[in-house]
Amino acid sequence: MKSADSVEILSELLGAEQRSLAVRLLESTVFVPRLGVHDLHLVKRLADQSKERCAELAELIIELGEVPAPCTHDPTSADLHYVELGYAMPRLLADQVALSRMYSQAAELLEEDSPARAFVVRACNQLRQDRPGDKHVLSA
Repeated sequence: MKSADSVEILSELLGAEQRSLAVRLLESTVFVPRLGVHDLHLVKRLADQSKERCAELAELIIELGEVPAPCTHDPTSADLHYVELGYAMPRLLADQVALSRMYSQAAELLEEDSPARAFVVRACNQLRQDRPGDKHVLSA
């Protein structure tokens, strides 16, 4: 696989991470009821993990001799201000599933023993392991 192809795949993943709903939820002003504190901690953890993956993706792109492209936010997340956090949890689950699928598809396209593929496989496993389940979606 050409370096340019790897950069394109990593750039797509970086854009998806930067548009991640977990990060957007923390940027918005969601209402967190007393029973939703667990969900808030989950969102913070997922957002932190997403930011870490963004940093690693940017490093990989730079190592391949390119500059990470800027990202625009997903306009469909603009309606998250002033809603109860529990309302957004099903969307967060769907977002995490879609992100996991993107990483899984990217792993199939990258060279077997490249540092990029090793990172993508690790990130995919992390997303699958830390995916919010029904107990989180229904806790608020």
